[in-house]
Amino acid sequence: MRAYFEKVNAEDGGVCGRKLILLTEDSENSPTIALEKVRKLIEQDRVLALVGDHGTAAITGEVEYVSDPNGDGDKSDGVPHLLVYSGNPKWDDPQRWPWTIAYDAINRADGEVFARYVNDNAQRLFGKPPQEVRAAILYQNDDFGRTGRDAFKAVFAGLIATEQSYEATATDISSQLANIRAANPDVVFANSAGQFTASLFRYIATSGWRPKLIVMAFPNVPSSIAPLLGGDASLMEGALVNSFLLDAVADRDKPEMQEHARIMQRYGGGAPVSFASILGQANAEIQVEILRIACMRGDMTRKGVLEAAESLSDFHPSLFQPGITVGFSKSDHLAVEMLVPSQVQRDGSLRPVVAAPVPTRRR
Repeated sequence: MRAYFEKVNAEDGGVCGRKLILLTEDSENSPTIALEKVRKLIEQDRVLALVGDHGTAAITGEVEYVSDPNGDGDKSDGVPHLLVYSGNPKWDDPQRWPWTIAYDAINRADGEVFARYVNDNAQRLFGKPPQEVRAAILYQNDDFGRTGRDAFKAVFAGLIATEQSYEATATDISSQLANIRAANPDVVFANSAGQFTASLFRYIATSGWRPKLIVMAFPNVPSSIAPLLGGDASLMEGALVNSFLLDAVADRDKPEMQEHARIMQRYGGGAPVSFASILGQANAEIQVEILRIACMRGDMTRKGVLEAAESLSDFHPSLFQPGITVGFSKSDHLAVEMLVPSQVQRDGSLRPVVAAPVPTRRR
């Protein structure tokens, strides 16, 4: 995000002739610390907006305060809390938190999109009707894991052979993986964090067992899991993951990715292109577009920035997949509402398995 903002400052004259200054604080993913840091940014540093805050726990600590920083019950004078990273659908609630806009609600969307994909392709994938397909779910026992699990179960037409949970602090999940294997599922939904998803692939590689299909919760993309597998992306070959971003490997020669690499080289200290850098620039592009709208409207106040965000329509960040756009309204505070189910190739690249982005179901 910082690299893209610095590019805008140096090459585009900033926004409204003003330079973008990004201040950062570490929430340590703690609700208490997050609130302390956000108070500092708002009350001492007097930031115009909060951008890209990260983590469900941290956002939980911030969200009530940014909607009512004076504590007087008046939510008309809050602070824009734009494009928060969490994956939890609860942040798309403008009535309760009018100043917060979510980047994605992918925890829920993952489960729904994958369940529909399995239902629609059961005969081709497994040689049986969807009602006879057996699924196993590995999930983290928290909001992230339970949200995706419940969404999958609500849409999936087949049989849940087993559900295996683990705690985020776990050091070993071998018993859960053995239980999944014993259940003999056709498809495994790895609704799990990176190190535990990597444990699944290591178990498969050493046990001689291979389910017909593995679907992985975002952001278990190859570029983040392969390093946990000693760099061997081939262990994930054939697995599916939902994405809305261009892929660092498959799309590396596209002009948009070449420009991203240039920005990272020149303004990002030479940091390599990665899933995280792509995610960050795409977020920053949306932030800049919101500020440009506020500028054109002649209102760069906090309220003006929120209203500019709520007027954004059909904006395509350069690093989003083709056909995926972003727009908001007073009743819609969710950026990503389309996904592309994609298959991991042997080299770690992603190949879409659908002809067009799949809309995610809204509440």
